Amino acid sequence: MAFEDFLRACCLKRGVARILSWWIRFVFITGRWSILRQDIPESYHRQGRPFIICFWHNRLVMAPCAWVWDKPLFVLISLHPDAQLISSIVSFFGIGSVRGSPSQNGTTALMKMIRLLREGKSVGITPDGPRGPRYEVRAGIEVLARLAKADILPFTYAARRYRALRSWDMLRIAWPFTRGLFAWGEPITHTSLVNQTPEEARQHIEARLRTFSETIDKKVQ
Repeated sequence: MAFEDFLRACCLKRGVARILSWWIRFVFITGRWSILRQDIPESYHRQGRPFIICFWHNRLVMAPCAWVWDKPLFVLISLHPDAQLISSIVSFFGIGSVRGSPSQNGTTALMKMIRLLREGKSVGITPDGPRGPRYEVRAGIEVLARLAKADILPFTYAARRYRALRSWDMLRIAWPFTRGLFAWGEPITHTSLVNQTPEEARQHIEARLRTFSETIDKKVQ
């Protein structure tokens, strides 16, 4: 591909990302969205403690609207070419990206997230991504919590009116003018994972996130 074609393709993708970011803001502005237990992340901010946001891959779309603080946040995004679009979209919300996945560049991404957390910057992870299975936590997030000594904050959102795409994660696209709810769950502290095996910790995080997300879904039905 010639440089001019490459540059044109990059500009096109950036333009699409901007349009999609406008759509997300439109859905948020026209809807009736509320936030449940915002005091949880705010308590960490007051103490100057970064944290790991943990949410399912199919709750990606509206998630940037829940980050209402002027604090740095970086989200783990896979190296798949299609994921570049997600990286560009979140950048319009002031959110950075860490590129990598357990199967690609995993160690490098893990070390970068540890460094970010130690610098006081929070990170976000969709633990069933980038290819699923849906609602199954993959190994890695418990290692990050232990090594960085950072707590995990479950997060989710639910909308009364949405469409689930026919993708592996059944990505949820909320409609404008809907009622929606952002919600933060009780922290999973890194100290609570110390005496668990990696598999026990993984199962514990998965069970907490499943139960939490199901509970919030029922609140908007």
